[in-house]
Amino acid sequence: MVWIHGGAFIMGAGSFPSYDGGAFASRGVILVTLNYRLGRFGTFAHPALRREQGDHPVADFGLLDQIAALAWVRDNIASFGGDASNVTIFGESAGASSVNFLMASPLAEGLFAKAIAQSGGSSSDLKTFAAAEAEGAAWAKTAGVAEDIKALRALPADRVWDGPVTVVASPVIDGTVVTQSTDDAFHAGAFARIPYLVGANSQEESLLRWLPGLDEAFLKTLGERGDAALSLYETEGLDRKSAVAKLWGEAAMVEPARFRARQTARRGVATWLYRYGYVPDAAPETTTGAGHDAEIEVVFANPDQRWPKPWSTRDAAIAETIQGYWINFARTGNPNGPGLPTWPAYTLANDTLMAFSKVGPVATEGFGKSRLDLLEAAYADRKSWTPAP
Repeated sequence: MVWIHGGAFIMGAGSFPSYDGGAFASRGVILVTLNYRLGRFGTFAHPALRREQGDHPVADFGLLDQIAALAWVRDNIASFGGDASNVTIFGESAGASSVNFLMASPLAEGLFAKAIAQSGGSSSDLKTFAAAEAEGAAWAKTAGVAEDIKALRALPADRVWDGPVTVVASPVIDGTVVTQSTDDAFHAGAFARIPYLVGANSQEESLLRWLPGLDEAFLKTLGERGDAALSLYETEGLDRKSAVAKLWGEAAMVEPARFRARQTARRGVATWLYRYGYVPDAAPETTTGAGHDAEIEVVFANPDQRWPKPWSTRDAAIAETIQGYWINFARTGNPNGPGLPTWPAYTLANDTLMAFSKVGPVATEGFGKSRLDLLEAAYADRKSWTPAP
């Protein structure tokens, strides 16, 4: 299993303690973590680079690093007792988005056999190569190097890393590594037809603490649908502020997970969808849901070091269960196995996910259907897509 860390393509590392693979290893998994270039090092385009690259322009160097790591695994994992034909990639947030990019990238074809995307969200607003190149050229000019490729490469790292880098960090459509957004690729069926496990958390709106005001701005983009969407959340007993935040969280992570599950399942790909809402007994009493990245501690069976108390017996049990599902999926392409509650494969007909909460794993049909259908329809309108059957 190859883990791709998150961090909005601007931060993070495979060496974080949360990603320690000891629990996986104790259950017979060879766990590989990796680093990849971030920020302007990971995504950058410039006219001088394009001239050097010729017919195969590249702007997505971070994804190239991931592909290189997977090629290394293919060529070397047998020396560690691994099976190069049974590699599962998995990641969270930008790592899950990377999983989806790799599933759609022609350069990654054949490098992995299964994929898990944890809160990967959408990729609808990727820059074109031309736009990224214009930004790169403008930045190079401010750095005093303009068109001089040698001077550009000679810049000290801290000058290249200067902020803000978020505007250039996400992958762009360079036509070589990334040929289209993953939303478009999944909608068109242009992805690796391999077993796919995907999901999101119950409180993805926790991200808004880093993105204040984005929820209200998103609501405005829905136009007339916004009032109808908001009413669906307010009928859940939420005040307006909480309803807008929840709407944004589901639009950002929950609906895209179901959307991708729908696209893979309708093409006959073995697909499993989940919703993670478990709150550890070790968490502070004020914790009301599973925020963005909260599932990582149970997937890796590494208790969150921020919690005020050690894991309870129930916390350890849910970690053993969820990690068990992930390992079974990596081994066989199906998360089910002895001693685990049955997790039905996702289909358009059953619209069933596995919900993880205080009561344990529960197969749940039609979770949030009216809300997610509305959000998906609004997105389809924006993309001028014909809704999928």
